[in-house]
Amino acid sequence: MQQTIERYRRHTKDNKTNKPIEQNLQHLKAESANMLKTVEDLEVSRRYWSFYKIQPPTKIYIGVKI
Repeated sequence: MQQTIERYRRHTKDNKTNKPIEQNLQHLKAESANMLKTVEDLEVSRRYWSFYKIQPPTKIYIGVKI
């Protein structure tokens, strides 16, 4: 009986620690997807300004699409 209780405690302890790790992993995946989208947007913007051979705006608006 004691072994069963110990196994149960170990199992529940492992499950408690895995949930925050999984949540953190999901958060990091979402954050990396957002960063990838931002990089792609910046590359498109750079190609646009290069194509028309003009200077980009001097002010940078973080999080605001122009």
